[in-house]
Formats: sequence, structure tokens, C-alpha cells
Amino acid sequence: LQGLEFSWTWPSNNILAEISYMEACMEASNERKEMEKLGLESDRRPVEGLNPGQVNVTVNILDPAHTVSTTVEFSVTRPLDLLPSLALITPATELPLFLLEKTKRKVLNSYNINPCSATSSTAEWKLITLPSDDYIWYVADDNYLHVEENDGLITGIDFGDGRVTAAHKSLTNHSRDAEIMIIEPTRLELNL
Repeated sequence: LQGLEFSWTWPSNNILAEISYMEACMEASNERKEMEKLGLESDRRPVEGLNPGQVNVTVNILDPAHTVSTTVEFSVTRPLDLLPSLALITPATELPLFLLEKTKRKVLNSYNINPCSATSSTAEWKLITLPSDDYIWYVADDNYLHVEENDGLITGIDFGDGRVTAAHKSLTNHSRDAEIMIIEPTRLELNL
């Protein structure tokens, strides 16, 4: 397939972006690099995920002798963390949960002229401000726990074990859980 011209398309969005072989630090044949310089698309297309979401990517071979086209759904996610991920509370206790998303940013080192070794990615955890249009909260069993869907505040209802989930609204497998145990206190202390 190398050397044949292709067309890669997806709806304009903020989920996926085209990048060059150089930006992707991908090894590519001279033929593919030359096609890219000429503005032609080859059988490979480097892309970068921008934001969580799903997008359909269609690829067509532009050879009149072959009419091949296919569409694939891409899912872009970022690692999530839910804090605390394990907690002990008593009934009627409220506990806020915090949802974090890992983001990457490129750092350019000026001492090296090779763009692939001159850039490195650093990861940062970013707090997802709630309420969020992208994430929802729910509990597996509302007999033990209640969660405020807008802010992730949980309240113990009855003794037992519960699970709270923060999930992306449109990405079914993009979620994080916290285990919450609702226990009977062994001691109460009052300071006056």
C-alpha cells in the first residue's frame, strides 16, 4: 500500500487532530515523508488525541482500480483518578470526592536539535471542576450511599459497602470507582 494515495477524514471537532510524522516522532519511509511534504496522504496517518470523546475516522484509497473504504470509531481518553479511592465513613457522614484527569504537555529542551529527543512529555493531574458537562456520578447500590450528581459529595445511609463511580457521559469505559465502607463507629469523642 505504500506509495498509494489515501484520503483520511473525520468530522471537524476538538477530539482528534492530524499531526506530521515529525511531530509524532514516527519512523516513516522516504516515500511517505515525500508524500506528506507534497500534501498527499498515505496509508498511515499520525493523529493526536486532544480531548476525551469518540470520532469516526474514514479512510479511502484514491486509486481508481481499487475502491476500498472503511470507517473506524476512535475513542480518546485520559487517565482518571478518584480521590479518595477507599474511605471509611459512618451513616449520615458527608465526604467530598475529587475527580482528576491526567494531562500531558510537551517540554522543549533547547540543547538538542533533534525534535523527537528534544521534546518530552510531562504529566500533570488536573482537578475536574464540578458540575461537569462531561462526567456523571452514580452509586452501585443506593441503600448504603447517596452521591450528589453535580458535585460528587457522598453521604453514608446505612452500614455496608458501597461503590461510587464517576463516568464520562459519552465514553462507556472511561470511568473511575471509589470503594466506600459505611461502618459503625467504635468510639465517639466530644471536645468542649
